[in-house]
Amino acid sequence: MKRSRQAEGTDVGQRIRTMRRARNLTQEQLAEAADVTVESLSRAERGTILPSVLTLAKLARALRTSMDVLAGNEAPVTPPDGRRDYPELTRLKRQLDELDRGTVAHLLAIVDRLPRR
Repeated sequence: MKRSRQAEGTDVGQRIRTMRRARNLTQEQLAEAADVTVESLSRAERGTILPSVLTLAKLARALRTSMDVLAGNEAPVTPPDGRRDYPELTRLKRQLDELDRGTVAHLLAIVDRLPRR
């Protein structure tokens, strides 16, 4: 079933707000970091507008996540410490999903031999 733009905007806005709060940022701080107006960020978070692709890209960069995560196309990858999302891990997971099990097992064996901090 096709969702309305308003429903999509509300979902995107909720994800933006959740990530902003998880990073302990005010709307003013995120708006400044993303080079968007506080008003447009506020409207996006409330779901009254669906952010443009450019605005979504700016917000994703400022939140250190991907546009796909903000749009709801990908689940955020949260490291064990739970501090923030790492776009690099999302990209790596996507690449690993495309490999066969034998190759993944081989890569994991290599990673297991790497020195730890």
